[in-house]
Amino acid sequence: MTDEQPKDELIGKNLGQFEILQEIGRGGMATVYKSRQQSMNRIVAVKVLPQHLLHDPGFYERFEREVEVISTLEHPHILPIYDYGQSDGVPYIAMRFLGGGSLEDQIRRQGPVMVDDLERPLRQIAQALDYAHKQGIIHRDLKPGNIMLDEGGNAYLSDFGIARVMGSEMTGSMIIGTPSYMSPEQANGLPIDARADVYALGVVLFELITGRLPFQAETPMAVLLKHINEDVPPIADFREDVSVVVEEVVRKATAKDPDDRFSSAGDMALAFSAALRDETAAGQSTNNYVHYWINGGVKAGSFMSIGAHFEELFLSGGATNGGGDLERTDGYRWLGPYLQFAKDNAGLRFSFGGDLTDDEDSFSMSDFYKMSFFMSF
Repeated sequence: MTDEQPKDELIGKNLGQFEILQEIGRGGMATVYKSRQQSMNRIVAVKVLPQHLLHDPGFYERFEREVEVISTLEHPHILPIYDYGQSDGVPYIAMRFLGGGSLEDQIRRQGPVMVDDLERPLRQIAQALDYAHKQGIIHRDLKPGNIMLDEGGNAYLSDFGIARVMGSEMTGSMIIGTPSYMSPEQANGLPIDARADVYALGVVLFELITGRLPFQAETPMAVLLKHINEDVPPIADFREDVSVVVEEVVRKATAKDPDDRFSSAGDMALAFSAALRDETAAGQSTNNYVHYWINGGVKAGSFMSIGAHFEELFLSGGATNGGGDLERTDGYRWLGPYLQFAKDNAGLRFSFGGDLTDDEDSFSMSDFYKMSFFMSF
């Protein structure tokens, strides 16, 4: 006698203009199906929410309001919403179909990810978060299952707002999100801002590097208490080939106090990129930190993203710091009264009050990353 899986009654049926083809994912909040949009003859992903939610008279109004807000987000790394509605009492959202699955699928298939392979998806998701945060929208439920991949390995953020729509239904309270990725302030039911998403992104990075969550317990409440009261364990406890500078990025992102975290997801991604460069710098110990006073410099905290910040400043055309705006003089730029840097065919060069054309008075971007800078204030 063989055990047969119960037949999914939605397979082969239509929800509005969408023909349901096969299930491709299932979670606590919804089931996702590969579907065909008949009006355009294209393959899409349809996320189906539990029917019993419609028993709540206010649910569909919340659902419509949240989806309409999220559908206004237009960013290359936010999964676009094509349509939404309900059909025969089944609420659904139609989105772009991506063939690479989710980061959660990747962790399940292969376990810990090569650290160097994380730079691009982390940068892409950080850009998406920063964009949403500037629109006043916080994700609230960032986790590997909500980060989708296309066939080329590019990352896309999904499920903005769904946690808030379903929060009271799923948790029995106003605490919204998934306990394993929830910031301490979120777990306490306190007001949150963009830094709650930064914390969750730090937990995601920890999981991708180690292949496991930082906190494990028998109940969701016990996990929440660990997020509130315990520091994220050292990555070195689970993986020995990761440098201390990479671990410092995770530690800062998951600080208990939001003021001690990166101020944005983009800052975290820049710090991670700088840490990877530091990790591969030949002949340099990641424990030998060089401290500099930079008068009026960028108050980025004590993390090693300053070089990556400088690279971005060249791309963005300037930025404001404590010492005033960057100034251009014949291709050179100054940060405060001491540090100047310029770009030539060989890349960026830096000097602390010296001659940028003299190799003894200046150093290259490669040298800069080898130094593992910490800011001092």
